Amino acid sequence: MVEKQSAKSYNEFREVPLIEPSETVAREGWVKWGADNLYPQFLWKLYYESPIHGGVVNSKVTYITSGGLKYSGTENWDEINKNGRSKYTLDELVEQFAIDQEVSASYYILCKYDTLNEMWSLEHIPFELIRVNEAENIYYYSENWATSRQNDKTKFKTYTSFFNRTSETTECILCVKDKSRQYTLEHNKLTSGYYPIPSYSGGIDAILTDIEINFFRLSEVFNGYKGGTILSLNNGVPSSQEEQDQIVDSLKLSATDKRKQGGIGVTFSDGKDREPSIVQLNGNDLDKRYIATESGLMQKIMISHSVINPKLFSVMQNNSLFDSNLEADYKLFINTYAKRRQRNIADSLNYVLSQLNGMTGEIEFNEYDLFVKPIEPIQVAEPTTFSADKSTDEVLEYFKNCGSSKQGITILHSDEFKFNSDDEIIDTFFKDSFANVTETQGRIITMLQNGESYDAIVKALDLKPIEV
Repeated sequence: MVEKQSAKSYNEFREVPLIEPSETVAREGWVKWGADNLYPQFLWKLYYESPIHGGVVNSKVTYITSGGLKYSGTENWDEINKNGRSKYTLDELVEQFAIDQEVSASYYILCKYDTLNEMWSLEHIPFELIRVNEAENIYYYSENWATSRQNDKTKFKTYTSFFNRTSETTECILCVKDKSRQYTLEHNKLTSGYYPIPSYSGGIDAILTDIEINFFRLSEVFNGYKGGTILSLNNGVPSSQEEQDQIVDSLKLSATDKRKQGGIGVTFSDGKDREPSIVQLNGNDLDKRYIATESGLMQKIMISHSVINPKLFSVMQNNSLFDSNLEADYKLFINTYAKRRQRNIADSLNYVLSQLNGMTGEIEFNEYDLFVKPIEPIQVAEPTTFSADKSTDEVLEYFKNCGSSKQGITILHSDEFKFNSDDEIIDTFFKDSFANVTETQGRIITMLQNGESYDAIVKALDLKPIEV
């Protein structure tokens, strides 16, 4: 009877994790953001790990904030910009607000009252560390939202809303966010609108793909492009797991060590049927498929960010970073996107400072000049030459017509300087130096003038040599 043989096949695929901005109320009172309450941290992960996405965000912040702030009003702008006893000026704070706004479509302004100077200062508080309650009148701060046990170890703290402050309040938070919208998730769940949805959310799948492709390339290089290879050792199974591990580690090291690439491989076997066999698994051209996939990723990410011209964000096209429409596209981007973001930040600063410190003026953003206007070259007159047949009078007559007349020159300031000749200076020096000589010194000077020698002066005046 023939023994039946069976074969089993397994389809093992890594399930793609779907990180969704779900909102559920925890029993402790705060609204969780994401299933694990770490959706804001996930947004930062996208920013840090995708060079395309992170680069676009950085460029946006540059275009929005690099011009700095300006103020129109009667108050002292330097004092307002100094921002009380804060470590950061308003110019520095708006950069932090702007990057939070681009990553999460929200930012939080922490207002702190200085009882000594009786004025409020503003601080930035990271959006990923804040959660809100259902009534949106209390904000919870924690440096570790991965745990539900919030205490001093996580630096847990509560703040009242800016709109619920009282005369006794010394700290409060103003949340500035894009309009919250309900969003359909899997399993027919809806977000509740406590937290905003970033404008680039439609491109998150492309951003995640970009991150995975970068890791794939790193892994391929790190493993010497041998990740899709199976090596079968057909001369038996090692007697222990430890021996198996040693063989595997040795093969992995020799096959992927970047310092040992391109060498000759040598194997020993006692028969054809016991020689090692190698199977390549990269017949599906993974590298080429990844490259083809990547070509469309950048476009999707750029579209999700409302990018008009990728070259504005350092993306090379047609082997160039410049084109004739770059300046026009920059102005269009500023007018349709950046100014709206600037106005959002400026309005929040004006509102807070007018309510808390009584500021009556208005804060605005300066325009950021991306294109430096070329400096006009200075026109230099050509040098004039005279032929040898020109007389001295003719040359002098030419120079009479150069320059400006004295009547056209206005003297703004003049000073008088006294001048002494060298002889006058020397004479004055000697007069000052020998004005108070003694009688003996006078006799010595007279004898020197008469040509007397040193020994004759000592003998005639009956003086010690040291005195002379």
